[in-house]
Amino acid sequence: MKKRSLITACTIFLLLLGVTTQVQAVSQFKEIYLVMDELDAKVLFRKEPHDKSSFSVKVGINSQETFLPASISVKGSFTRNFLKKSLMIKFNEGASWQGKIKVSLNSMVTDDSNLREWLAWDLITSLGMVSPSVEHYKVFINKEYIGLYLFVEWIDKTLFERFGMGTQGELFHPVDREFCGDMDIKHVDKTDDCWLKLFPSKLGFSPLEQLINDINNADVNQFDEFLEENFDVDSVINWFVVNTVTSNGDTYNKNYFLFLDNKTSKWSIIPWDYDLSFGRNADPVYKFPKNILNDNFQYYYPPNLGSPNALKTKFFKNPKLYALYQQRLRRVMGLDVAEQGLGAYAWFKPENFSELVAERKENVRTSVFNGLYDKTSKRAFDEHVESIQFYSLMRYHLLKQLVLTPTVFNTWHWQPYISYPVINNQGDGATIESSTATIHHPLLLSDIQAIDGDQRVVPIDGQYSRPLGVIKIVKRNKPLRLRMSVETEHKPASLPPQFHFQQCIQRDWYIDVLTDEAVLTTNITLDYIQESSIHHELGEKVRNEKLLQLWLSVDGEGYRQKLIVMRIRCIRQR
Repeated sequence: MKKRSLITACTIFLLLLGVTTQVQAVSQFKEIYLVMDELDAKVLFRKEPHDKSSFSVKVGINSQETFLPASISVKGSFTRNFLKKSLMIKFNEGASWQGKIKVSLNSMVTDDSNLREWLAWDLITSLGMVSPSVEHYKVFINKEYIGLYLFVEWIDKTLFERFGMGTQGELFHPVDREFCGDMDIKHVDKTDDCWLKLFPSKLGFSPLEQLINDINNADVNQFDEFLEENFDVDSVINWFVVNTVTSNGDTYNKNYFLFLDNKTSKWSIIPWDYDLSFGRNADPVYKFPKNILNDNFQYYYPPNLGSPNALKTKFFKNPKLYALYQQRLRRVMGLDVAEQGLGAYAWFKPENFSELVAERKENVRTSVFNGLYDKTSKRAFDEHVESIQFYSLMRYHLLKQLVLTPTVFNTWHWQPYISYPVINNQGDGATIESSTATIHHPLLLSDIQAIDGDQRVVPIDGQYSRPLGVIKIVKRNKPLRLRMSVETEHKPASLPPQFHFQQCIQRDWYIDVLTDEAVLTTNITLDYIQESSIHHELGEKVRNEKLLQLWLSVDGEGYRQKLIVMRIRCIRQR
């Protein structure tokens, strides 16, 4: 999470503080009451992370009057290393709750907002995908509040029966620890190592092996016909759209299900695991837990983000399928006229998304701070929620330019923005390891119109589709035209004597008001590149991003001068 992207702002003429509207909580979360041996309850959260032992428990859901016998164990992979564990409840034989024999409770420990995974499932549900029911629950053990969890319905036969797909299909799931569920032909001979056969186990892996062979042998140019014959095509399109909108790269070789419907002989994709989404990004350079729980924040990955996958590669290379994908993405972004009955229309439009997040935030806020194992601070919670809101605005405009705007740069492929020397991270510092020359793109331009009704405009670098910042219109006397241009990777033209240029992010922003007689009051948020701890624009001497501040230079006299230019010389460290 780039906190500096959210708090760094400068103002032309006047800074007006926005008024925050509080959204009232509309409902209380449901509750799960667990009764178990006191010692078992403590050991459950403190045993070795990958200990698979289970304990007896009695489960009451939204009631302390009727309890069902069950067993409880820790689930997950990475989250096992944290004190607040994700939990799996399996009801004893003959017992079930609403037809469910298993209850999955995700701790959301990697997400201080407690919203990311819920938001992803809300989009998935809005698209009408075959997917589990998902709700926030408050969990109590022996009457002690443990914390807020995300209930995710277990993927089993009852789910498929609920969607009218019957119970006679076959269900496969990649093995998380192996990272080879990518449908690549090189892994077809070890499907039993790369995949779990969840049901029915006696039929083995032959249908999956045949599918992998067929995908790899299919002609890219006829892949649309192959997909129509072998898949529920909507499930594939929606999967890629959801992963694109949420920037979920923690998949394609794991974290999804494949279901073969024996009635139609077609496969469906069921998505899974979205805790690392909406800007949350792993950085393997850091040691645990900062490899996941770091301040890095991303919104600019392309649609083909994540691990290679044979299905994904051929899908995006097929023009007809890519056009269908673009059409579905336009619907989710609200860029087409809404058609009756289509779900998820304008779900990701920043105004709609912001309202959804704000409403859920107030519900979550009342339950997230006082759990036994919830250690999220109010400041971290607010920052993460704010970062999700910022992500939606920047991601929306990037996708609009990168994926949906017909330019020569319109591509599903990753366009490297800029090439930096290798940075060696040691503790909180960073040193240049190599003197490799950078690829210098000195001038990035964006002309934007601020018309009546516009409250925020986002200048976009047209060549690489990267947002350059956000201009929030506070007050203006007429529709106007602005230009933002950026010079990168050079020593600042001027700097106070007490600062060294290496303490700067070496980027100059120029903001021009191009309309005669225009008077503008605005708040401006500016962005710079930080893809990871070793690929970024931070200067060699920048030790702490949170201490960065703007160095400003304003040209022009008076409010009504024909051309007003603000030069932001650099962001420097105090």
